[in-house]
Amino acid sequence: MLSLTLFFTKNIDSAIAQWWSIRLLTEGLQVRVLLAEPKSLRSNLRLSSFMYTVYVLYSKNYSKIYIGQTADIERRLFEHNNGLLSYYTKRYIPWQIIYTEDYPARNEALKREKQLKSQKGREFIWNLIN
Repeated sequence: MLSLTLFFTKNIDSAIAQWWSIRLLTEGLQVRVLLAEPKSLRSNLRLSSFMYTVYVLYSKNYSKIYIGQTADIERRLFEHNNGLLSYYTKRYIPWQIIYTEDYPARNEALKREKQLKSQKGREFIWNLIN
């Protein structure tokens, strides 16, 4: 049986938490519901190896790059390749991931994303491609 932990803040209605538990149990999942204050919920998620990924996409057909960050790289690549995100990436489909870096905190990932978007960062990326 698969196991799943649901994190809810204390100000959520307990009936909603119970509904999710029952719904997921009927799907064959063992469920553990944790109620926490919003701040402690954030620290619980950080302790559970939640990572942010800085990524570089490359469109070989158009020789274009795109730099971003996300908490779910597979979902984000799907969104880019199906035109669900920015107008820029929609124009140059298909995209492939050519470079990633993982960070434990979003602010660190944003800082690195900004560095990669600079002139020196773009030179680094183009050197990887060429």
